[in-house]
Amino acid sequence: MDVRDASDTAKAYDPNVADDDSPIERSIEIFTSMGLTDHEARAYVALLRESPSSAAHVAELAGLPRPRAYDVLTRLIQAGLASVTGTEPKRMFVPLPAARFLERRNERIRKDTEELKGLLSGMTGAAPVDAVYNLRDADEIVQHGIRLISTAKTDVHVAISAEEIDALRSALTSAVKRKIRVHGLLQVDESSKPRTLPPGDFRITDGERGHEVTLTLGRRFIVGADGNEIVCGFIHGAARPRGILSTSRVVIALLEQFVRLERLMADVESKLGKDRLKELLGSDFESVLATELALRARTGQSFDRLEPIKLPKT
Repeated sequence: MDVRDASDTAKAYDPNVADDDSPIERSIEIFTSMGLTDHEARAYVALLRESPSSAAHVAELAGLPRPRAYDVLTRLIQAGLASVTGTEPKRMFVPLPAARFLERRNERIRKDTEELKGLLSGMTGAAPVDAVYNLRDADEIVQHGIRLISTAKTDVHVAISAEEIDALRSALTSAVKRKIRVHGLLQVDESSKPRTLPPGDFRITDGERGHEVTLTLGRRFIVGADGNEIVCGFIHGAARPRGILSTSRVVIALLEQFVRLERLMADVESKLGKDRLKELLGSDFESVLATELALRARTGQSFDRLEPIKLPKT
């Protein structure tokens, strides 16, 4: 083991000195979320960084009180996360390789999940409650969208910005191959215009229409599956991400209707052009069309010609 200035080494790993965003601190945070105590996580990370190490050196590296080092290392040994070589006064400690630790954890999660499925399958209770869960992380919102698309049985409603195409492309491709009906709405502007549309039946809507909302709240993100569950939110805006995950039939119906309505409006605009619509309906043509098309969207009808729509006289 290299000989170094103990004070410099301790300072480099001292939790009171280390950057909270450093890989070391983030690793410790994750290990504690997996069930290790803070001291155990710091000792384990110290061993992963430098081993074999003495208890005193681990204490210095991890910023632990030296009298506690042996106790912490003993718990790691009992948990199978470390082993000891040699005898006093030259006892040295080595960690279980990180890859093996993660394999064991994943296997434990798999077994616990299978057992829990069996235990819960025999339980009966009240009918499921319509629920709405708050989401505060952009990646979490997107991951729920991927999950819903990946597990859909019949239909998916999607309203996203062009920037989210890559994140959902694989799940959408798989859904189309499984014959899932993908009712999509893609918001684009000149700076984010994609070369190709995502897999599925997508309509294009002008990103400039909601530009102010996008700048403040963020990009719109809606994914619903089979009328059973939906995730929606605003991500990557000036405000922090906000979203919901819901099994509420009311919430689902409203959001799916919104997607259908926006798709119908995109069809109308595509067939007539924005200038012609302004000429027919005035500058506020979007709200006029929204009112007229709401009944169709409610019943899932698609737009095929203009005549049945009652236009105001100009």
